[in-house]
Amino acid sequence: MNLGIEDACWLAWLISEGRESDYSRLRMPAVHMVLRQTRQLTSLFTMSNPLAIAVRNFAMPMLFRLPQFSQKLLRGVSGCDTPPPPWIDGAV
Repeated sequence: MNLGIEDACWLAWLISEGRESDYSRLRMPAVHMVLRQTRQLTSLFTMSNPLAIAVRNFAMPMLFRLPQFSQKLLRGVSGCDTPPPPWIDGAV
């Protein structure tokens, strides 16, 4: 949902700037990142190898205790890990 809202905002801004032809070039990196993260998380939670499941179940609680890991994962899952758009003050 967050990606869809972000896409709509980008498209509206690009149209207002007369740059709608730039949409795909600017948005595809975010789309590819979300697809990669989705595949990785799906693989992580649907694995069937008992040894891999045991390692996952042992390691994940420890990793979630690391603020860097949990914050990065939360930002990625929530869609907040994309660069800020240029229409927001202070954005590059």
